[in-house]
Amino acid sequence: WTGSTQEARVALKPEYLGEVVANIKVEQGVVTATLHADTPEVRRMLESQTASLRDALVEHGLKLDKLVIAEPETPSGQPGD
Repeated sequence: WTGSTQEARVALKPEYLGEVVANIKVEQGVVTATLHADTPEVRRMLESQTASLRDALVEHGLKLDKLVIAEPETPSGQPGD
């Protein structure tokens, strides 16, 4: 993991909650993460759990430097760009 960005896709159940795409980079024990969630409800839930995520990372010797929670990215050239 160190020094590279990893991506994970999680399909939530029930399906109407959509998908969360996590891009995570760990460098020298410092974590930078961007979470793209399909629905506003899921984005709000993730935002409300930021402190818990930070605490969990500290328990594993990591520090959360930056966490961005955003709408899904649209591919280049698609409407919405």
